[in-house]
Amino acid sequence: METVLALDLGKSTGWAMSRRHTPRTPGIISGTWDLGAKNCMALRFYRLQQLLEKSLPPIDHIVTELPFVHAKSGQQSRLSVFGYVAIAMCFAAKSGITLSTVAPTAVKKWVAGSGKAPKVDMAMKLLSLYPKQEFTSLDQSDALGILIYYLDKKDD
Repeated sequence: METVLALDLGKSTGWAMSRRHTPRTPGIISGTWDLGAKNCMALRFYRLQQLLEKSLPPIDHIVTELPFVHAKSGQQSRLSVFGYVAIAMCFAAKSGITLSTVAPTAVKKWVAGSGKAPKVDMAMKLLSLYPKQEFTSLDQSDALGILIYYLDKKDD
């Protein structure tokens, strides 16, 4: 049985984990890691690294969205987005874990029917599919969307 960790990387990092091969079966847990929005970027990167290294059971695969930066984003925002992905990639490489990326628009279209769906629409659709899941953040629901998309599409 493969353990898959999905990450919606950011200052508030949503995560979802499944120990099953199919997206519609029980065994999914999820949550949010607060990396400290008021912390400097280096401290947020360090916090993410520590959480990945110390707070997870053994995992076989990590999946995250391809980095996306709005055209109007500043330099710090761009560095931050790519930095989170780099931390996840380094953790995966160091741990011997495979890492995959998925396009955010593909996940949104698969879950909510539109590649430009807002986070709230994603959360509402996911709550209808998984009524026992409780979300404390939209980042957590996004991570669940990434996870079930990956689980459904990986065998295609």
